[in-house]
Amino acid sequence: MDQCVEDLIADYISIKYPGELYAVVNDLKDFIQKGILREISGTCSIYDITEGHTWPADIISIQFETINGVKYILSCETYHGFGGAFKREGQDQCNPMKGGL
Repeated sequence: MDQCVEDLIADYISIKYPGELYAVVNDLKDFIQKGILREISGTCSIYDITEGHTWPADIISIQFETINGVKYILSCETYHGFGGAFKREGQDQCNPMKGGL
């Protein structure tokens, strides 16, 4: 792979609606399946988040790591619908999406 793994993943994605969360989750599952990303820990597993089912937790917080050791977090408040974000650890503001997710 000529491209750096982190170039395929956005530094920050704001999540405001359930559809946006499902889209991010589906991309993350794809990255995990390809061996680019691995789930480290969280309030639930990424595989517990399935469209059409109840949320696995009121607050979803899942940590990931790329094969190069760069860490990301998916955090979303589902109980009140406040939304959340997928972001690179230490990233606090929106950056344009890079290649994929």
